[in-house]
Amino acid sequence: MKAKDNPVFQAALQFAKSFPEGAPEAATYGYVKLLSMEESQRKVLLPEGSEEEVELARKYFEKHDLDPELIRSGLLLLVPLLSEADREAAAQGFAKCLDQDKATDSMDILALATSQSKLPLKELFKKGNTIQTVFDFQNSLKSAREEAAKKAGENAKEGGDITKQSGVDTQEMWKAFDEERAREKKKRQQEAEEAARKKSEIHRRDLGDLSKQYRDLNEALLEVVKGQDAAVSKFVRGYNQGELLKQTERGNHPKTYFFFFGPPGVGKTLLAETAAEALSLPHKTFNMSEYSGPQSHEDLIGISQIYKNATEGTLVKFVRENSECLLIFDEVEKAHLNVIRQFLQILGAGRVHNVFRDEETSFQDATIIFTSNVGRELYEDRSVNLTTMPERCWWMPSSGKRTPTGSRRCRRRSVPASHPAIP
Repeated sequence: MKAKDNPVFQAALQFAKSFPEGAPEAATYGYVKLLSMEESQRKVLLPEGSEEEVELARKYFEKHDLDPELIRSGLLLLVPLLSEADREAAAQGFAKCLDQDKATDSMDILALATSQSKLPLKELFKKGNTIQTVFDFQNSLKSAREEAAKKAGENAKEGGDITKQSGVDTQEMWKAFDEERAREKKKRQQEAEEAARKKSEIHRRDLGDLSKQYRDLNEALLEVVKGQDAAVSKFVRGYNQGELLKQTERGNHPKTYFFFFGPPGVGKTLLAETAAEALSLPHKTFNMSEYSGPQSHEDLIGISQIYKNATEGTLVKFVRENSECLLIFDEVEKAHLNVIRQFLQILGAGRVHNVFRDEETSFQDATIIFTSNVGRELYEDRSVNLTTMPERCWWMPSSGKRTPTGSRRCRRRSVPASHPAIP
């Protein structure tokens, strides 16, 4: 049976109308679409007795460890980037081999399509790769085309049709691309090992070190932050508890995190920044009024590299480079809800997805401080110093009847870490 008489092959081509006519990649894509159909649907489309041909196609993908779903998602993104000369050469070579009956059954046809393609199909779409791999190679292919055009003396305008530019050896390009990926992976492993080593050294601190740190931090803060002795004491105690717990148990949450509530100008941000300097921790302050838009969270966690001029998020990049750090989110109530959702994930799981690098960024060694001016009505009564209130207090509801903490009609008053001390 010749390829042109193979009903499965002809049916597969009907699914690849978006590809250039005669492109060998169309056969690969068409077979993938055919295999993704329910068996009952294929029986309607194909003549009786075609099951063996379908099974041969399935075996081809399994034999070469190819990911059909990845082919279906990514192949159409790459073919338009091939130069016209490459596409024509591939189509002519594929047609010539089919005419010479070098491929008859579906397995042979797929093998021929793979060999005649100008794309590294076996390497690019093997199992274990992701769509991000395809996106990265797509960007490399675009850059290579533009570079080839420049070398050929063509003045391609930005956004112009690069498919008509001079050809590039995609097989050699994939080899360089894969080597670069391997180097990047090795670099990340080394960074992870170095981070693990530093963490191990940090965890070996003894109680004597923590005790000295407690005293030094307390003295440094009291020297700079005036009139906030109670707030300083609570912060120092909380920070050192976090250090101690980090050595005994590792949870899926940041090392410590604090909420500083109080009216403007009482020293919330000053306390946080002074603590970072006293602890010799790399720190970064985020003014949350700058993150009030619906897309503001992208500035923190980044955007995918599939987009032009994509960059890594400022937050995840800082934490990736400084795993043990102090983060200050100033006036957090001004942030957009999408930003708040990212904070909830960080506090709950101790990590957030770095969209640009397509990996998780851990916050387990980070200290986080949120400051806020909300609840000003709590501070209007200047006769009460909220920082010195007991952990368990009474709340006077609108009915006028006091209710203990824990009751449905009672709200627990959060102890504000930086309310001005009342003499």
